[in-house]
Amino acid sequence: MIINSLSILDVISKAVEFNASDVHISPGKPIIFRIDGDIVKISDYIVSSSDTQAFIEEYLSKEIRDKFFARHSYDISIQTSESRARIHLYETIDGICMSIRLIPIEPKSMNELKIPPIIKEWMLKKGIIIISGLTNTGKTTTLASMVKHVNETKSNKIVILEDPVEYIHQDQLSSIYQREVGMHSPSYHDALSDVAREDADIVVVGEVRHMNAMDAVFTMAEAGLSVYTSIHANSALETIERIVNMFPPSDYERIYNRLSWTLIGIINQRLFKKRGGGRVLVCEILTNTEAVKNMIRAGKIQGIKNLFDTTYTGEIVSYEKYIENLKTSGVL
Repeated sequence: MIINSLSILDVISKAVEFNASDVHISPGKPIIFRIDGDIVKISDYIVSSSDTQAFIEEYLSKEIRDKFFARHSYDISIQTSESRARIHLYETIDGICMSIRLIPIEPKSMNELKIPPIIKEWMLKKGIIIISGLTNTGKTTTLASMVKHVNETKSNKIVILEDPVEYIHQDQLSSIYQREVGMHSPSYHDALSDVAREDADIVVVGEVRHMNAMDAVFTMAEAGLSVYTSIHANSALETIERIVNMFPPSDYERIYNRLSWTLIGIINQRLFKKRGGGRVLVCEILTNTEAVKNMIRAGKIQGIKNLFDTTYTGEIVSYEKYIENLKTSGVL
């Protein structure tokens, strides 16, 4: 493939054609796609500093340009007929760079993404469902598919809080309200405080990073709302530890209690290359069963590891067991 100039719309179109998840653009370097998790050079065209400067001038208002040059980074979203693109602008020694995440116009269904069916059972309950994983493991995509499922099957009011907004949802059976943190509210905590007065049934929080936001999530779940959110963590157990460690040690006992009563389940996910090309979702599943609830309440998190080692139901599934099942079915 040959790209002879830096037209963002053309680059996005090519990225969609090649089923790339991300595009990386930096002065002095060729344009890079990430395809099935791998970095691929897709052109010999070398990006110039004037290319990225031209993008800034075309797509950013003067107010946003001032914000970018003050903090040396900024996030924006643009939409084409084929895809939405979340663009992270940042500066390096080479100049202004762009990291572009491609987001399909229409979220995929839970079935298409091979999301464990048990999540649909969890979604019938009130409380907190957590999708955790490291960067680029599809957490936002999973949350979007959950919203899609509710939207197609229930009449609910859904409030989605993100930074920035990624998937755009159109009302079907449900009524959906999407708010961008930083644009429509100064922080997740402020936005979550507002939601308490907005008569929502389901609240989707793009990512919980801090104590105040987590405290608000607990409060909403305790009030009878369903909360779907994501947390950056490498396992289900680490997810619990990260939540507790958001708070001071003097609060640990209280947080273990709140988590034990409000948690529905945790899916920790990774993406593996599958046989024949492409990638497949690989999950660790932790349902808040009575045994898990008792261990969380007592703060005996490591005890849950024994359940992963000894339990073979669909409620608690280790990565090892999940991978074994995918290998048996010929996916891996």
